[in-house]
Amino acid sequence: MQENLTRKNLIIIIVLALLVFGAILYNKNKKPAISYDEYLQMGINYETKGELNNAIEAYKKAAKLSPKEYVPYSNIGSAYFSLKQFPEAETAFLKAIELTPNNVSVYTKLYDLYYHGLRRYPHQMNAFFEDAMRDTNNDINIVKLYASYLEEINDPESALPIWQSLLQVEPDNASYKAKIKALQKKINPK
Repeated sequence: MQENLTRKNLIIIIVLALLVFGAILYNKNKKPAISYDEYLQMGINYETKGELNNAIEAYKKAAKLSPKEYVPYSNIGSAYFSLKQFPEAETAFLKAIELTPNNVSVYTKLYDLYYHGLRRYPHQMNAFFEDAMRDTNNDINIVKLYASYLEEINDPESALPIWQSLLQVEPDNASYKAKIKALQKKINPK
């Protein structure tokens, strides 16, 4: 009987040793998990080096790990924009806005895509600005961007009242005063 217990104990010890050894080998061969922040940083590093396709893949992995975060989608959009893959950039930016509708920086990137990349018509840009101002609660940066856009497309009559309203908010702003004066001169060159 003593011999039977010793044999059983020996078998148990061998089985446990094999399990422990197997677990060690399994964990040794298993790659460590990469976190959302690490994928995001990898994407930034790739983007900095100009490896935009690798950056996009890293950002997509970050987005998969944290699908409710807007940053990976915004970064994906920027990378696609740099690659002149405008439909993909738009899809990514719109996803970022869907996740954070009040995000001024994403709207600014989307503006660059629509105006400089896709060369949207003024009526399309006006609709874009309506959405952007509504969603950002008339964020001053979006309002200034709209006024500057109107100046750029040579619509001083529409830009002037926007700059005047901005001056109401910041009455000592010399830049606003100069813009107003230049627009008034452009409208009435007397």
